Amino acid sequence: INDISARQIFLLSLKRDIVCEERQKSDSELLTSSPARSKISKKLAMSYARRGWSFKLMHQYKEALLDFTAAVREAEEITSEINNGDNSNGGERFEDDLLYKWNTQIKLLAGLVDM
Repeated sequence: INDISARQIFLLSLKRDIVCEERQKSDSELLTSSPARSKISKKLAMSYARRGWSFKLMHQYKEALLDFTAAVREAEEITSEINNGDNSNGGERFEDDLLYKWNTQIKLLAGLVDM
């Protein structure tokens, strides 16, 4: 260890980083679809396998569901602003029925992926 200079250690770490980056690029799809990377417990992995979910599909589904949930939250905020806003110009109140249906849909869909 005493024979290794700081420069050599630096060069070795650079080489290691380059090798890791190349490996990560080549295995990026494998890494994103692996159960360990997705932090899924063995029990959940078995339940997804029984339902026919691939890990990649399940991950994409969860991301889409989170995007949909965020869009519904944003719609709720806009709706409350419209409904609580100034109605002097004869504007119609936005119906909350659609938001209720969306929230119900989110609960049902979330149940499929045990969120």
